[in-house]
Amino acid sequence: MNLSTADYFATLKCLRNFYLEDDNSAILTDAEKNGILNKFAATTCEQEFATDTDRMLCKRSTLGAAVLTRVLQDVKKTTAPPADFTTPDLSKISQTNDDHPAAQCRLDTYFAGAACNVDKTNALSDTDYRQGSCVENVAKFGYRPRCWFAP
Repeated sequence: MNLSTADYFATLKCLRNFYLEDDNSAILTDAEKNGILNKFAATTCEQEFATDTDRMLCKRSTLGAAVLTRVLQDVKKTTAPPADFTTPDLSKISQTNDDHPAAQCRLDTYFAGAACNVDKTNALSDTDYRQGSCVENVAKFGYRPRCWFAP
């Protein structure tokens, strides 16, 4: 599994299990009060999921994604503006990037995994990228960003 696939997998499958037993309602209420819950990301989560539990898990994942992306930018000492949910990396590569993509691309990848409404128990495949994930031109949102992934 390459780094970018791991980023996608983290929010698509792992964090949904990791955050499941938390008091996500209280955590999100606090995040909203403190102005750290991104409204665009939260609205996307509301639109993509049918249950409150799935919506909250999506929102929690976006909180973590925003923080981690800022840390990655600080570590790399990039001069680029902070990655933002509303400014996706629109670049499209011809071959999957197995290295560290730019911070915006990584945020887009975390966000896509969080907002992909495929059930977390639907496993990914090593041979078919469509299995267990959202697929571009089929899903409205949540597919792997083309800034690092080439199907």
